[in-house]
Amino acid sequence: MENNENKMVELEEEMMEAVSGGAFPIPPAKKGFFLHQVQAKDTLIRIANKYHIPNWRKIKDWNPKIPENNLIRTGDYLYISNEYRP
Repeated sequence: MENNENKMVELEEEMMEAVSGGAFPIPPAKKGFFLHQVQAKDTLIRIANKYHIPNWRKIKDWNPKIPENNLIRTGDYLYISNEYRP
């Protein structure tokens, strides 16, 4: 039983490290853009409002890897045009 418990603890530690320790590598720089790392409770609309971007769809245009359902996750990186840099 103890051996199984040790394996569970090791697995939990690996999972936590994957989530907290660099599971989201910083993407390469893109000329004319800066990076925004998605925070808890961020949405495309909230990010657009934060940077005074008139339409959240611009963020999607700049980041073609955003899926059709517009799902972004905490830790993701998004390109934002330097035009809206704070």
